[in-house]
Order: sequence, then C-alpha cells, then structure tokens
Amino acid sequence: IGYSGSALLTRTTHATPASKQEAFAALSQRFFTLLVPCCLILGINYYPLKVILLNYQIAQSFAFILLLYMSMTFLDFFSVLYEQLYFAEGQPGKLLLIKLIESVVVGITLQKMLSKTSIERVLLILCSIKLSCIIMMCAHAYHTWKIQLTFKKIMPIIIISSCIALLLAAFILIMYS
Repeated sequence: IGYSGSALLTRTTHATPASKQEAFAALSQRFFTLLVPCCLILGINYYPLKVILLNYQIAQSFAFILLLYMSMTFLDFFSVLYEQLYFAEGQPGKLLLIKLIESVVVGITLQKMLSKTSIERVLLILCSIKLSCIIMMCAHAYHTWKIQLTFKKIMPIIIISSCIALLLAAFILIMYS
C-alpha cells in the first residue's frame, strides 16, 4: 500500500487506550479508502468479466488465482498493521510466537500438499492460514490493549465487497471444477 503506520503507532505507545484505538482506526480507514476503487472496478466490469469467464477455461483459473492473490494482499495489510502495533507496544516476543506458528503450519502445508494438489487450492489454504494468524493477533491485541479494527462509515461497503468477492470466487470455483 505504501503507507507506514509505524511512526503513528510508536507515538501512541504511552497514550491512553482510546488514543491507540483512534490511531489504529485512522490507519485501517486509509486502507479501506483504497479498497473501494477495487470494488467499483469489479462492479463496473462485472458483465465483461462474466462473459470472459464463461467462455475461456484459462481465464477462469487466472481469475481465481487473481482473487486469491488480492485476498492475500489485503490480509497481508492487516497482518502488517498488527505487526506494527506489536513492535510499537514492545511485544515482539508474542508476535514472534504467532509468526512461528504460522511458519510451521505453512511449511507443513507446502510439504504435504504442493505436489498433490492444484496451485489454486494451495493458495486458498495459505489464505486460510494467514486469516487464522490474523485472527490470533486480533484476539490477542484486543485482550491486551483493547484495540480492534473499526470500520465506521465504510462497513456497508466492506460487507458488500466481501459478498461480491465470495460470490465471484464461488462462481469461478464451480465453473472451474
């Protein structure tokens, strides 16, 4: 994304929980403003994309991989945002433990599944692993610092875009299978 929140989070190290929540909300809001144009582009081009996906087998595979890659990119942003929080709060040990668990699970997954299954399924599993680790970081951050993502005005857009992305992924998966 090209926007670093380390400086902002570092300035809130000794601040009140409300100030930390406000800084974290500002950082997450920056990301969501970048997510809206992606959803608009997909929405505007829905019919041409549908025609291409229905007519070309390679396009279906490519579109599914592209959606998975975009999902990994969005998940990576949230991961980095929470990682910055852990470093700003002086808790790199707990972050290291979560990342170690993630690395072990990814290593086992790649070792067991890479040669036996398609790249699409491996990417889907990697997205699931990344999401699980983000959920662990979110739960720990909320338990420790009472910090959580706040969506304010953008929540309806996130719900709609998530539904669209899930429907597109399901459509591609059904057509591709």
